Amino acid sequence: MNLPHPLARSLVVARTWPFVIDVGVAACGLAIFFSLISTGTYWLSKPVPVVPISHSIGALPAYALYSLTRMAIAYLLSMAFAISYGYTAAYSPRLEAWMIAVLDILQSIPVLSFLPPVVLAMVALIPGHQLGIEMGVILLIFTGQVWNLAFSFYSSLKSIPREMLEASRIYRYSAWQRFWQLEMPNAAIGLVWNSIVSVANGWFALMACEMFTMGTRNFQLPGLGSYLQTAAVSGDFHALVAGFALVIVIVAATDQLIWRPLIAWSDKFKFEQVESADRSTSPILELLRRSSLVSSLPGRVWNRVEEPIYRRMSQTKECRVVRPLDEGLARGQNSAGLWALGVAAFCVVIWGATQAILMLRTVTWPDLQLLLEGAGATFLRVNAALILSAAWTIPVGVAIGFNPRVARYVQPVAQVLASIPATAFFPILLIGLVKIGGGNKGIGIHGTHLGPGVHIRYGHSDPQRQTIPWIEYDGPGRKTVYRAEGAPANGKGLSIREMDCIDCHNRPAHSYKLPEGAVDEAMFAGDLSASLPFARKQSVQILKAAYASRDVAAARIPAAVEAFYRDNYPAAYKEHRAEVAKTAQNLLAIYNRNVFPAMKVGWGTYPNNLGHTDFPGCFRCHDDSHSSADGRKVTQDCGACHNVLAMDEAAPKVLTDLGIVESKGTK
Repeated sequence: MNLPHPLARSLVVARTWPFVIDVGVAACGLAIFFSLISTGTYWLSKPVPVVPISHSIGALPAYALYSLTRMAIAYLLSMAFAISYGYTAAYSPRLEAWMIAVLDILQSIPVLSFLPPVVLAMVALIPGHQLGIEMGVILLIFTGQVWNLAFSFYSSLKSIPREMLEASRIYRYSAWQRFWQLEMPNAAIGLVWNSIVSVANGWFALMACEMFTMGTRNFQLPGLGSYLQTAAVSGDFHALVAGFALVIVIVAATDQLIWRPLIAWSDKFKFEQVESADRSTSPILELLRRSSLVSSLPGRVWNRVEEPIYRRMSQTKECRVVRPLDEGLARGQNSAGLWALGVAAFCVVIWGATQAILMLRTVTWPDLQLLLEGAGATFLRVNAALILSAAWTIPVGVAIGFNPRVARYVQPVAQVLASIPATAFFPILLIGLVKIGGGNKGIGIHGTHLGPGVHIRYGHSDPQRQTIPWIEYDGPGRKTVYRAEGAPANGKGLSIREMDCIDCHNRPAHSYKLPEGAVDEAMFAGDLSASLPFARKQSVQILKAAYASRDVAAARIPAAVEAFYRDNYPAAYKEHRAEVAKTAQNLLAIYNRNVFPAMKVGWGTYPNNLGHTDFPGCFRCHDDSHSSADGRKVTQDCGACHNVLAMDEAAPKVLTDLGIVESKGTK
């Protein structure tokens, strides 16, 4: 038999496509394996609460990898919890009402409310590793994802038709078989659609939790959330746009590569009498179905695991005896174990409530009033947002639902937009509002520099903008140029920039201290002992020493503290040895918060232009040395910015009025 076209294109494509797809699947598997190894190596390293964030575009893939890994682990934990919790609630009549009430309350608590206890607990449970901080953030993302998944699975179990449950009993399904062949298929569609919403909530939590402050401690982890926040704080608009664009790309890719295939796959579990004319499709799912690796390997592995389980379960009484559908509910109503568990839970609740009431006794009425006012304002904001959202989403949703042609195009767009976190928009909106608004109607520092009609340009001669020889003030009624001695009249040769908020509020994600200020704060907080001889002087000296790496600092700083007091003040060292050890560790913590040798970040690398305590700040311009052609100067008078309450007074009355110093008539 002669074939006219033995190598027709259709035959070649049919034969080669599965191989190409298998190679693609294998490459994806290797990429996932690499990401797990890379992330695991980082998590098992020593804890670094504040990781410097690079605004380089080349750093974005690594940050995206860390963020996606946190999201994926949180999602898997959420799914496991949702299935376990929903299953227990659906099949435990005594606990059902309580469990659903608890779930309803927990889903109403904002994610950031869980932040302090979760992070502190994880850091305490897993000390000495970055994993502790990471698990705290993952659990916070978990609290943003899990609740609607649990509700979805619970409602799916409660909505299983009674005749399907009776059929499973007649065919003697074990609990395992009923779970995989009836309950999970019935819940699949709801879980897939709610997963889209849950992951969107997870993105929201991720943006807020990768960089946060608890008391005096700062936490900053590498990821897209911290990248966007630091870019917004530093005013790096290009980095901000790049990060936001990457978030949109990831969301769109997730929709096309994961959610659409899952929606198309779960469509086969739809329970309907007449087959729907419009079925969801996914090109990615079709490609995966053509892969011999994907279609054969999981089935072989699963059969090897599944068969022994089913063989053992087939010998149980549950699979050999057909019981009435309600028999399981009628048994065990008077279980002593359940009564004991209930009594124990009741005692724990009463004890906890009593302790909470005793703790709340310290709250004053002004504090409570402030709390109620804040709660009322939050309530109004949330309901206003809800009303605005419902006012347009309900009509639009109804219109789309009655028009399948429009729904075909709008649904993918809605899925992508629903997955983009609102917190990703915030930095861009913030910078936009800062550029558009600003000022204080000509009042105070902000109004003077950024008020209506005020435009200030300046020329700086260094990259950090610490030396400013030339200033141009363009305000209502006048335009004046101020120059330092020797500066060109038109600013030629200098980098010209228009002043905005970032020129003063320039600090990075957390405040980098100088040694003197950091030691003062630590001594005030009691972290460094003030009873040790020359504690401040020696601490500053040790911090200012050069260390090649953080590991070297970890070895030398505590050793230097110990050696100083052991060799020079042996009596104090012997008496206050615990305080010496505490001071040494807290001094190392100060160093680790402010110095990162590998990133070339040392003391003073990031100047703080707000004020003029540690760095020139305001005095870059307000130094009385910038003069205009008509003799005007940029003033350095304290009264221009500060309301001076006392100056050159031996015993200022204001200190007595404020209660800082007792008056002469009191003891």
